[in-house]
Amino acid sequence: MGVKLIQITDLHIGAENEKPFDIDVRANFIRLLEALSEEKFEHLVVSGDLCYNKPDVSIYYWVKKQLDRLTSSYSIISGNHDDNYMINKIFYQQHADQLFFSKIIGDKKIFFLDSSPGEVSQEQLQWLENNINPLNPYEIIFIHHPPTLCEVPHMDNKHYLNNYSRLQQLLHNYNTQMHIFCGHYHLEKTVSVKNMQIYITPSNFFQIDDRKEMFAISSKRIGYRRINFDETSMYTAVKYVDE
Repeated sequence: MGVKLIQITDLHIGAENEKPFDIDVRANFIRLLEALSEEKFEHLVVSGDLCYNKPDVSIYYWVKKQLDRLTSSYSIISGNHDDNYMINKIFYQQHADQLFFSKIIGDKKIFFLDSSPGEVSQEQLQWLENNINPLNPYEIIFIHHPPTLCEVPHMDNKHYLNNYSRLQQLLHNYNTQMHIFCGHYHLEKTVSVKNMQIYITPSNFFQIDDRKEMFAISSKRIGYRRINFDETSMYTAVKYVDE
């Protein structure tokens, strides 16, 4: 039986009435959740950067209040604008400085990694190596940063995952197909690296121009990603939410 996940990412929620770049990110988030109310899915993944610039407890509580209205379950991972300790305490009722875990959704173990410091810790890499099943036809991994350079000059030059080659090295040791779902780059893109298929999902904030060295906004459209999978296969596509 197939399972459907939804991924949203890079919410960048600011203070009430704050509109960076003249964008009402809170209204964007509500609009995104309203669009999801028309979807039938088992689980929602929010893949980091819940806060606009700096972590804020009140923002996390506001986001949680909106998510708790969903009829589906959800998981949170952190981005470079987040605080792991705050997220762990507010969303998971635990006290920890890292935020990585696995979860069984349907019959599949899904991996959630923490790249919020700009790298994946050695502890996580060892944990991932210990938990990947080489007999599985594919694995699903969520992480905020793409584990490769993506031919997006502004992000590749300044905001890449510092030890992406180490994570790649680990994943390339398997014949298993690795489906990796990310955010951070503020655009829609798919990148293939050997056995890795890396899917970058659009932001709730704005999308970045992938042709320019300097930061530039290409679009203020927002979107989310559908992920459908069963025992042997996975299909994914992005859906945009228009005004």
